Amino acid sequence: MTRMYSRVVAGLGPIVLTLGTGCHADAPPPPPVAPVAYVAPVVVAPAPAPVPSTVIHVAADILTACGIQDVPSGKSPLFAFDSAALSADDQRLLGEVATCLGTGPLAGRTLKLTGRADPRGTQAYNERLGDRRATRVQGYLEHHGMSAANLSETSRGALDATGNDENSWMLDRRVDVDLVKRPVPVASTP
Repeated sequence: MTRMYSRVVAGLGPIVLTLGTGCHADAPPPPPVAPVAYVAPVVVAPAPAPVPSTVIHVAADILTACGIQDVPSGKSPLFAFDSAALSADDQRLLGEVATCLGTGPLAGRTLKLTGRADPRGTQAYNERLGDRRATRVQGYLEHHGMSAANLSETSRGALDATGNDENSWMLDRRVDVDLVKRPVPVASTP
C-alpha cells in the first residue's frame, strides 16, 4: 500500500506544483477592461440669419433734414419673429428723431408710423402684430417728447410683404417712419 501511496503522491506532485505556481502572489493581474464611452454625434445647427441692429426704417428725407448719420442697418430693419421689442440702436435712432421733430429742423411736423409683418400667420394676426410694433414706436417717441398729435400710427400687417424665406422675411418685419406731407396751399384767384 505504501508503494501505491508513493505513486499517487509522486503523480500528484507535479500537478500540485503547477497549481501552486499559478496562484503565486507575484503573477501580474489581468489587464483592466477599459469602459466603452458613448460619444453622442455632434449636430451642428444652421447659422442664424444675420440680425441687423435696428428695426426702424426712417425715411431718407428725415435722416437728411435731421442730420442723422450712422444708421446701423440702413434699409435692413428687423423685428424678431412675433416681437415688438426695440433694441438699443432702435432707441438711439428714435431718440434722435424725437429731438429733431421736437426742437430741431423738423419741429412741429407729423410722422406716420407704419407697422409691418412677414407673411406668416393669418391676416388678422399680422395686422395686430404690425399695430403692436407701430404702437411701441409711437409710445417711445411720446415718452421722448413728441406730441401724440404729431404721430399717426397704422398697420399694414403683411399686405406689402415680399419675403419668401427667413433672410427676406426679416426685411418685412419693421416699422416705417415717414413724414406726413404738408398740404400745398391753394392759391386764391382775385
